Amino acid sequence: MLEGHVQSVLNSQRRILDAAQGGGWFARLPGSRTDGDLHVAIGNNRFAPELGGLAEHRFDIDAGVAGECLSLTISAGPDARAWGDPVELLRAQCLLAMDLLNADTLAVLWAGADSMMGADYFRRMVGIWLDGGAFPALGLAALVKDESGVVRSVGLDVLVGQDVAVLPDEGMSPADQARLAMRVMGFLVREGPVQQDQSVEVDGFGAINVQIDRREGFINLYR
Repeated sequence: MLEGHVQSVLNSQRRILDAAQGGGWFARLPGSRTDGDLHVAIGNNRFAPELGGLAEHRFDIDAGVAGECLSLTISAGPDARAWGDPVELLRAQCLLAMDLLNADTLAVLWAGADSMMGADYFRRMVGIWLDGGAFPALGLAALVKDESGVVRSVGLDVLVGQDVAVLPDEGMSPADQARLAMRVMGFLVREGPVQQDQSVEVDGFGAINVQIDRREGFINLYR
């Protein structure tokens, strides 16, 4: 019965899917966890077992959610990949996902950051971005803090080729590090990767040094 419901959703949205760059998208069921895919879990029980259980990063969804639910995967086909801009690809996938959200939708998983969002969280935070607002750095990417006190982004490299690392500073709390990271993450999504070392003024933080670590694929941020 649930599979029939998902298929009816697919059928009702075929016009939208086909319109995306001349049918350059795949909508398939079940999903598979591959970078570049956006998965929509449809059902009222648990997250799709074929996605390997829980994502590493979770936002507004119970950590115990783990299986027995079907998923729909929105994947860029060859035509869509020809756009060449991963940010625009993800934006288009999110727009399609928004059209598929309904009362039976449990969660959305963005494989690029191994990040799972509750449906309401996705609708709210990603909707802001789609309407021209801030990039949802906690959702379509994630932040982690390592043992040395560095706050790093996760998954941003899939979109812009770089992640950010905010180095610890006596005058900067972990919450400040996270805010700075998200501010710069939003900039990178809008403007593209940083091409050279530089010092920039960031509102609320003053002068911030930006240093490219090409070996690690990060840009280091420090005062």
